[in-house]
Amino acid sequence: PGSRAPPPFLVDMYHSIAQEAVANLPLLDAYVASKKRLQPFAGWVCLFLQHQLGDHVAEAQAMLDLGISPENFWWHSIPYTEHEEVMAAMVERGVPRAQLVAHTFKLREDYAAYMQETVAATLRRIAASMESRGLTRLLVLDDGMYVVETLALQRVPADPALGRLLQRLVVVEQTMRGVIKLRANAAQQALVAEHVTVVNVAESVPKKTLEPPYVAETVALNMADVMQTCGLRKDPAVLLLGYGAIGRAVAALVVAQGFCRRERLQVWDPTPAACAQAETDGFGLWVRAVDCPAPTFDMVLGCSGNTSFTPADIRWLRPAARLVSASSGTQEFALTEFCRADADPPVVRLLNREALSIGALHQPLHFAAADNAAATFTFLNGGLPISFNGRLNPTHPAKFDATQVCMVGGAVQAVSEAKPGLVPLAQDVCDFVMTEFPKIELANGWRQ
Repeated sequence: PGSRAPPPFLVDMYHSIAQEAVANLPLLDAYVASKKRLQPFAGWVCLFLQHQLGDHVAEAQAMLDLGISPENFWWHSIPYTEHEEVMAAMVERGVPRAQLVAHTFKLREDYAAYMQETVAATLRRIAASMESRGLTRLLVLDDGMYVVETLALQRVPADPALGRLLQRLVVVEQTMRGVIKLRANAAQQALVAEHVTVVNVAESVPKKTLEPPYVAETVALNMADVMQTCGLRKDPAVLLLGYGAIGRAVAALVVAQGFCRRERLQVWDPTPAACAQAETDGFGLWVRAVDCPAPTFDMVLGCSGNTSFTPADIRWLRPAARLVSASSGTQEFALTEFCRADADPPVVRLLNREALSIGALHQPLHFAAADNAAATFTFLNGGLPISFNGRLNPTHPAKFDATQVCMVGGAVQAVSEAKPGLVPLAQDVCDFVMTEFPKIELANGWRQ
């Protein structure tokens, strides 16, 4: 009752986005042309732990153009963005189908445990293949520090099967979630300090300044789409969790596009500087008090990259609230805790539990408080990131051209780094992207 319609502009834009893979991006093509003669990846094995979206075919093509042989290319899919179109494109390029590792994940599983187990299995296959062919160098383009996390959990280098990967292992990390995981784990830090070069794209200037508006755009576009079926209360009160680069961009866009009024959006962030910035931008701050005065929020937007909302927090939700993640994986809303059937005492009830056991990952999950059937709330997109709702292109692929250059440029840097450790993305790559990508934005009218 009282549901409002999504912004028509966003609905029209959502349906206008072409759903096809792209092999070329203008800025990435220019970067590859400047390095192609050097063939920096010749003799390396490459593992993608990357999404399978339209622009990632161009990223993979760049790696092949710069020296990765198709038989040395592996792709372990991120479950919620796996696409047959992308796998088929790689097979067309000569990559063995057996080296494109498809997912078997279901929402009933612990996502982190699933990724650790399946990445370990993929790494063992790669290690065996490399040993049989006399190869010793592995380059990983990662989307959550999965390889370092897995090797640390497997107690490498004590494990001889995986230990041989450390002869020469370099990683390019794309996400803040991956960097957060590394900094919070002593075993991972020790492994990187002694054995692994990790190029930190996540905290580079281009990644933090050029990408967030387009991530926010995908959030808004997909919210507009699901609002057509799931609805949203008129004049909603919104809680935004995390006010880093993505959180700021999401907050600005949901207000600008009329999802909510500025005075109806509150921000939570663990850092004083981010809280001060939120107040400067005109937003109120949410304090997670022990005593909740009354249900407050109609929507929660998770942008923190950490677990920021748990079953204990549902007392803050008004009936029919919507929870929307803009982070990686299922971490933001502690999905495993919400879906537990054996909690004692129970806090929430999953009303469509059958959804956890089928292969479709992008459906809403409907909950109610265990002690109040009227206190309902819904995880949109299965609690997975709303940006990735099963479509091949959440927005125009070229809008992530800058990110792809950073990843490929980070890989060129990584294979030439002589020492292990976490290192920033090379300044020449940052300068190239920061100079050239705004020209593409202006030419396409994406940003004034």
